[in-house]
Amino acid sequence: MAIRILHCKIYISLLFLSVLCILLLVDQTGIMLFGICAVILHELGHLAVMAALRILPQEIVLQPAGILIKRKNEITSYKKELAVAAGGCFVNLLLFAVCALLYRTAANEKLMLFAVSNLSIAVFNLIPLHGLDGYDMINIALSMKLHKTAADRISGILAIFSLLLLTASATALFIYSGFNTSLAICVIYLGILTLVNLRY
Repeated sequence: MAIRILHCKIYISLLFLSVLCILLLVDQTGIMLFGICAVILHELGHLAVMAALRILPQEIVLQPAGILIKRKNEITSYKKELAVAAGGCFVNLLLFAVCALLYRTAANEKLMLFAVSNLSIAVFNLIPLHGLDGYDMINIALSMKLHKTAADRISGILAIFSLLLLTASATALFIYSGFNTSLAICVIYLGILTLVNLRY
């Protein structure tokens, strides 16, 4: 399914909608809704920075492996690229800080859930794996100081190390915590996300 807003095409995968509905139906705590809101705000953070820098998106693809924002092959500075990459996490961390401060004056469980959801999305996206903001930010920062080939090589090594570390942690958690699969599912998701993003 595709819709157009101004000059931007938005593609929504039916599988994406199906997974979204299943997650909302299965979730009994309500935290999934806060998580989805945090993800949407994260992406809006990227789009807000792009709009401020006059970098217009060409396509937005909503799929189970993540939300991809494509734009025209226009040349921009590394500083602008870094600002766009950091925009999503900046919004999440800002919302976390605001909600945490508000929680101190008005202890509200939903407020804390929203704060934790934003913090979780920010930390998750800061992991230096291909397809996540952390990888892009490190790669851009290195490219500002080193040759692009060297920056790509170092970023790739950090990505492999991060994935191995997460896999080891998931295995340890699975064995020593009575078969807890939460981190293992996260690692599988990151693996799928990496494969999907390598296609683009």
